[in-house]
Amino acid sequence: MMKKIIFILLVLISFSSTAQTESGGLNEAHLNAFNILALKWIDVSYERVLNNESSAGISIATKFTKKESFIFNSDQHYAITPYYRYYIGQEDAAGMFGEAFAMFNGGEMRTEKDGVEGDLVHEDYTYEEYNDFAFGLGGGYKHVSNMGLVLQLYAGLGRNLSDDRAPIIVYRAGVTIGYRF
Repeated sequence: MMKKIIFILLVLISFSSTAQTESGGLNEAHLNAFNILALKWIDVSYERVLNNESSAGISIATKFTKKESFIFNSDQHYAITPYYRYYIGQEDAAGMFGEAFAMFNGGEMRTEKDGVEGDLVHEDYTYEEYNDFAFGLGGGYKHVSNMGLVLQLYAGLGRNLSDDRAPIIVYRAGVTIGYRF
């Protein structure tokens, strides 16, 4: 799995483009502050500006606590999310954007089993591991300062496609801080 991640990162880094942005760089590195504070996830991204209207990137996220998501009955362990963004407006690879993404994700899904012992009803939980692949759409806003500081807000929803044990819906959200170089 790690070899695949490294390969994807190298492919993204090797993109070549003749576009130049006002801040002078074509590469961006981001840290998702929302996921660190709200979900206790480490979520880092690399993004490459393809031209004045689009970019492609990859986000790698993993949790650093054993706690179920507050939205789903799942314990997602990782998410690897390649994405493509199309920017709307006058700014160079910044401003409002729409996003298409794919997400490789895995973890454990909680299932409930109801049982009766005498007059007492109890619930047993079992956890089943899953690994799945999702497609989704999202959108957001990115601001890039003249010195290259990047601030962005985004959200998106996707659907897992293959594993019956996985959550049906995946989400992607962030308030990120980064740098364009």
